[in-house]
Amino acid sequence: MGVVSAVAAVGGFVAVAVNSLTTELDTLAYRDSLITVGGGDLPAPPFIGWSQEFVESPPERLQTSGTITNVSNPECEPGGERQAELYGLVMENASRWSATELFNAAYNSQIRVDASDSYIKSNGLDYGVVDRWLDDCGFVSFDQGDKTIRITNKPLDVDMGVWDFSDGRAWVQTVATTTAQGFQGASSTITTLGNAPGVTLQAQLTFRGRADDNAVATMDLLWSSQAMKALQTQKDSAK
Repeated sequence: MGVVSAVAAVGGFVAVAVNSLTTELDTLAYRDSLITVGGGDLPAPPFIGWSQEFVESPPERLQTSGTITNVSNPECEPGGERQAELYGLVMENASRWSATELFNAAYNSQIRVDASDSYIKSNGLDYGVVDRWLDDCGFVSFDQGDKTIRITNKPLDVDMGVWDFSDGRAWVQTVATTTAQGFQGASSTITTLGNAPGVTLQAQLTFRGRADDNAVATMDLLWSSQAMKALQTQKDSAK
């Protein structure tokens, strides 16, 4: 397995997005590289009962919502410049991009995979952006209306060489919400980001609750399947 340890905590993004792309993208360039439900790309279980759709529009740059107060660490504000930079890495300097989303209503879970040519002609992404974010923004809390939200970000140990990737990172974010009535629940997102010859990939698995070994194992299967298909597609296209 590539992902080798689980850390509790994960989540979604309490922010709104604004379009930041000014150049036209080839949005079909990597579609053949993306995993598909029912195409034999994903092992079953755990990938039974998932629906899928391809994403037509590129991801938008995060922006603060303007509705939050009492941020414990302003540098780590959701949708702020640092988080926007982090989740914009997969699109930075890209001219080719494709993405897909998978949904499982029974488990209240969602998967998103983005593939692009971000920095494939150089030495890869600036993973220092990820490392600094995880070092500086391991925890942030804030108020939003009558809710108090606590976000935890923690790295996962990952060996990208397992998939013949040049480099990469994995991390888990947990968003927990409380109100005057008490704890209202948590959601988690495991993100894996990596680059290999010809492709940069980002996969996100979002689900209700906190990350555990089972969630990490599911991400490991997802990333392994996606990495294998993307690399094989790149090899075939180079022939």
